[in-house]
Order: sequence, then structure tokens, then C-alpha cells
Amino acid sequence: MSEQYRDIRKEVNLTANELEMIEVMMKKKGFEHFSPFARDKLLVEEFEMTAEKWFTFWQYQKLEQISRDVYEILILSRQNIKSPKNMYPFS
Repeated sequence: MSEQYRDIRKEVNLTANELEMIEVMMKKKGFEHFSPFARDKLLVEEFEMTAEKWFTFWQYQKLEQISRDVYEILILSRQNIKSPKNMYPFS
């Protein structure tokens, strides 16, 4: 089953320099026509942004978990330090 495309026409105003930059980018990526290039750029960049946001969120969650773990270790160490006074006669 082939993919069906829907024609959407949007006007994009570009300077001559911008058009040249886009043509160079298209050539580097192997695109002959603007439509597949635009689809690729719009959809791939959105996916990359989503992945980047997810990874950033994951890193934040890991740091938060590490902070909770360190705090729990601190609490446990404080509980283990508390001992009868007769254990430390010179304190």
C-alpha cells in the first residue's frame, strides 16, 4: 500500500541567501525536491526534540533519585551513630 499525500500549499518568504542555504542543505541530504526535504526536516527535528526532552527529563529524574538515596544514607548513618553514652566515656 503506497502512502497517500495531501497537497498543502504554504507560502514561505525567503531571501536569496536563505534559498541558497536551503538548496545546499538539500543537496547535502540528497533531496532533489523541496517537499520531501521539508517533511524530513519538520518531522525528524520534532522527533529529535522529543527524544532530547525525554532524555533531559530522565537525567533530572535520575539526579532526583540519587539525591533521595544520598539523603536516606545520611539518615541511616545518623541512626547508626546514635549509641549509648557509655560507649564513648571521653565525650
